[in-house]
Amino acid sequence: MLGMTSQIDLAAAALEHLPADVADTWLSLLRPGIRLVPADDGDGPPVGYLGGEPELPGDLAWPAWEGHGPLSFIASVDCAALPGVATELGLPVDGRLLFFYFDGLDIRRRDPLDGVLNEYKHAA
Repeated sequence: MLGMTSQIDLAAAALEHLPADVADTWLSLLRPGIRLVPADDGDGPPVGYLGGEPELPGDLAWPAWEGHGPLSFIASVDCAALPGVATELGLPVDGRLLFFYFDGLDIRRRDPLDGVLNEYKHAA
């Protein structure tokens, strides 16, 4: 694992180890990001979770892909619990981001005990 996280460190490494034109292209593709790690290692409060049941707003129907069926829930992230850099990524300062995908399975027929709930926190 690289210990470098800042864009300055990444630029220095790219310019040192890559041809200049490749380094320039690679660096132009870099974007800020937030890394989430399992919350079971005890540092900080959870900022989200994988699996389980989403906290859907009362007026929001379960999402579906038109013509295909309901989507499966992946993850939830509490924007208010994210660090300030999240606004630089265009993320809202509060509310929840809910992530779904289509896997071809009808979630209404799944056994709720099969759900997995794993909490995640922001890694500094």
